Amino acid sequence: MTNYIKKSQSSSDLLIKLPASPISPLETKKQRLETFQFVWLDPNVHTDVGNQATYNTLQQMLTNVSTFNDCNACEQWLKNSCGAEKIILIVSGKFGKTIVPHIHDLASIVAIYIYCLNRTRHEGWARKYAKVRSVVTVTDDLTEQLSRYQKDLESIEDSKAIQIFHGHYSNNEVNPKNASFIWYQLLLEILITSSYLPSRDTFPQLAEILRQYCADNAYYLASIEEFTQTYEAKRAILWLMHDTPVKRFINAALREQDIQILFLLRFFLRDIHFRLTNRSTGALRVYRLQPMSLDEIEYLKKNRDQCLCFTGFLCTSTSKPDLQSINVNNNQFQIVLLEIDACHHTGTSSFAYIDEIDTSVKDQNNSNVIFMCGSIFQIGLLKQTHNYRWTLQLTLADSKGLTTLTNMKRQLRQHGDLCLIGNLLERCGQYDIAIVYYKCLLRELPTHHILVSQLKEKLNKISKVKSSMYLFFNR
Repeated sequence: MTNYIKKSQSSSDLLIKLPASPISPLETKKQRLETFQFVWLDPNVHTDVGNQATYNTLQQMLTNVSTFNDCNACEQWLKNSCGAEKIILIVSGKFGKTIVPHIHDLASIVAIYIYCLNRTRHEGWARKYAKVRSVVTVTDDLTEQLSRYQKDLESIEDSKAIQIFHGHYSNNEVNPKNASFIWYQLLLEILITSSYLPSRDTFPQLAEILRQYCADNAYYLASIEEFTQTYEAKRAILWLMHDTPVKRFINAALREQDIQILFLLRFFLRDIHFRLTNRSTGALRVYRLQPMSLDEIEYLKKNRDQCLCFTGFLCTSTSKPDLQSINVNNNQFQIVLLEIDACHHTGTSSFAYIDEIDTSVKDQNNSNVIFMCGSIFQIGLLKQTHNYRWTLQLTLADSKGLTTLTNMKRQLRQHGDLCLIGNLLERCGQYDIAIVYYKCLLRELPTHHILVSQLKEKLNKISKVKSSMYLFFNR
């Protein structure tokens, strides 16, 4: 039987539906708009009143909370989930002892929490598995740990989304390693600049996608409705400062370079860009604490003096934190203090004090300066200062030294060639991304536009190439 519980929010009650079984990511066409999801396996997950209340709390952290009361069904679902899924598994002690050995090494599993009645009974076997972060017996402890860890994971994902430009071959040849860096910069140029695409209000379409995505989550639906009812261009920055579902959707789209959602978000990107440009400040030194893995740190070491790009908005502080006082008790990542020198000049991304963009926003999360998404920085000295703690010097840069990107931007601005991104993706063999981009253009351009027939030809050509590749590798 389907169970419901009510949670009071403001003056209204939200009705939360607890599904008896999950929807498989392989069976649904619903687009994944968040990076993480919860999977909860417990024999009483659908019947215990306390578990229903916990489910309600979990849904306020993430939209997707899949529940199971059968160990075999859960294991099969986890093994069938695509590699792009990032799952935080919550499992009872008895079921955990059975399922963890079989699913621990799946790439989609990022963390496991054992939620049980007897910690002593389960700590022994759980200690053998690196992804088991905690054995918890108290509900409040579980939700507090999950909330804190989910925010840590979001920050770690931000570091994984950092892109580095690897020199260049020649003025006309693209290093395949740089393809994502280049096409993302070109896409932001197209979306932020109003002259490239026909004027169209994408807000209603974005709102409808978000509503459909959150259809089973009353808490998230309320946040989406607030967004649709109260959004103002002059106050767009508010939606980046407060921890809401809308902020997580925007950050995930930028971090994962989700072309379809970014096309719909261009009104938001333009609103932020306009205000950052108008309020851009002078020279600053700002700071940011950024969790990173050791592999990412080594990668940065090898690329000193190269340029990197933060795909999302970068929130920083003019106050330098005391790195030594930061508590690091997690062997999954290190803490890197970014020391950023920024001076605005032609070609650099815009940045500004947050409270000068909107005076009602006051130093949220110790951040008071924000950089536009896609900002480029030159990598300086990276050094270790204490155990698990590092400092990295960055300098705000333009794209003039990145010859290939500079030439392609010039070509885009002079000729308005919207196929430039698709051509680059095709040359680098990124056909699936090219298809998404071409289809987005077809949806945006009027049917009589000169590019429409060309885009259809390109899609047919890619389809034939992919068919040939499939036949070649499966003969």
